[in-house]
Formats: sequence, C-alpha cells, structure tokens
Amino acid sequence: NKTLIDTGLNLRIKIESPQGTIRTTGKVIELGSRSFRIKCDRIFHKSEFETGQDVILHPKDNKGLLPLKSKFIRLAGVNSPIIVLGLPDGEWLRNRRSFVRAKVELNITVIRDNGTKRSGTTSNVSGSGALIETEKVLNVNEKITIIFEMPDDVQEVSTEAIVRREIKNSSGAFKYGIEFTDILNKDQDNICRLVLLKELESRRVAHKPLF
Repeated sequence: NKTLIDTGLNLRIKIESPQGTIRTTGKVIELGSRSFRIKCDRIFHKSEFETGQDVILHPKDNKGLLPLKSKFIRLAGVNSPIIVLGLPDGEWLRNRRSFVRAKVELNITVIRDNGTKRSGTTSNVSGSGALIETEKVLNVNEKITIIFEMPDDVQEVSTEAIVRREIKNSSGAFKYGIEFTDILNKDQDNICRLVLLKELESRRVAHKPLF
C-alpha cells in the first residue's frame, strides 16, 4: 500500500513547543525508512524544540484525512526551515519491504558517536542492512553512521545504523550485522539496484533463475 506521507505532500503543522504552540505550513521534501523532512514556510531556532515533542500534521490537500501525530527529532541546523520528524508507527509499518540480500563488496567508513572513524568493507548488503568487516571492535546495539562508496559514479550513501550482532572470524577481523535505522528512499533504491544486479550476475553464472 502507498503510504500517506510522501514527498511533495503539503501539510498544516502544529507544534507544542516549550515556548508555546507553533502553527505553520510546509512540504515533505525527503522520506526515509523511519523519518522524513519537512521544509516549513518559516525559519526555526533550535531553542524552540525539544527532542521527542509532539508534532500534529494535517494534510492540506485532503481535508477528509485524519491528522497524524509525529515526534520531533532534530532541526537541520541552528536556524533552519527544515525539521526532521519520526515517521508515525503505522506509516513505517506500511512502508516496510522485504529485501534481496547479495554478496557485494563495498568500501565503507564507520563513524562512531564520539567521532572516531573506522574503515572496512561489506560482505553482503540488502536494502535494510549489511554484513560489514572492520579491523576495530564495535559494540552490539551501538548506534553508528556508515558511509558506502558506491560503484559507477553513483553518489556515496550515508545512513544511520545500529549494530545488531557480532560474528566471530578466525582471521582476526571483526564482522558485524548492522540494520539501517534511517536511510533515505533514494539511497535505499540505489543499494537495492546494486544488489539486484549482483544477484542477477551470480545466478547467470550458476544458471539459476532469480525467482
């Protein structure tokens, strides 16, 4: 099913700020797996918000639709018209998909919360996560930012992720299963396209049908 929240959707926005109720309008400009960005018709200052506060959204172009409640995540800058909100649970559930996973080797950079960077590679990748290998230890349930170097002049993909499991490796390297927690749809599409191409190549060599 198509999600209600999509790029280009015009909204009336009500925000219960620490400084009082804010009312404005805006448009969805980017949609991720668990969050989305709205460009509002006014500039905000970060002092007007608290992480996790309620934001009520009314679709402008269809008055028959019920309002949606979301949560404020962050402002895209100290002073900015762009707010990042969490995708409502019902919308996120309808937006989930099953993804093909394939053996894909990509160079990656892992950035930890303290700003330290680790280089590594992927062993396999899907639209929802990856198996990565690094020379440094990560912790299960650790939140990271991961940057993928994409082939064929495709723009690099950067996304937030969480380490879900550690896999022991006799070579001394560390392997981790990670789940993407907030990947933009366009980046997810680029990864899925690459995975499908790799899967098709491997099945041609093995003379196996894709489905």
